[in-house]
Amino acid sequence: MAVALKPKADGKPSTANDANDVDTGYTGELRLPWLGLGAPRGRETWVSAAKADPKSPRRRHHGPWKMAGQEIRILAVVQNGDLKERYHHSSATKPGDWFHKGAEHYPRYVLRAD
Repeated sequence: MAVALKPKADGKPSTANDANDVDTGYTGELRLPWLGLGAPRGRETWVSAAKADPKSPRRRHHGPWKMAGQEIRILAVVQNGDLKERYHHSSATKPGDWFHKGAEHYPRYVLRAD
């Protein structure tokens, strides 16, 4: 949903595509479809339709998922052209082969509430 460059070590803003500075990284925000990803049903919450949308004929709607403390594995993959070594990913230990065959090598994240 949103990505921002982290400030440089001296506290000044980083600039994208500027070869004269060294970026310290990015921060990002993702929205994940928890139900479609198979999140545990015990983490699901509901709100009454009156709170969510008073005009809705439904009695209740999905509320925010309570995912703090849940551990997930996510692999970020970028394809750069059609070269032999065109895939770049976020796993330090992922061996070559199809990505779905190396799920145990995906980086592990423990979710927190904000």
